[in-house]
Amino acid sequence: MHLEASWRVVGVVTELRELTSQKNEKWRGYVVKAATLGLTVEVSVTHDQYKSCAVGQHLELVGTFEINAGHTRLVAQHLAPFTQKGGKP
Repeated sequence: MHLEASWRVVGVVTELRELTSQKNEKWRGYVVKAATLGLTVEVSVTHDQYKSCAVGQHLELVGTFEINAGHTRLVAQHLAPFTQKGGKP
């Protein structure tokens, strides 16, 4: 059996974080926090996605779920500046 789910969030970036590890100094993780409809979500992103974001930016994020050691996290597959229909930001 194969189960798959995806998510989509449109929101404003409130925080960007670069994560490090004491066990592995070369490892980096990247997180974008976005506020949307009264809640805040944390999304794991790649280095390139992280570098393309800025606090205050209105983004559309699309991705999948990843479960590791009992913790579920949102992993971005795609992100882009959000524009409304008609091309207005």
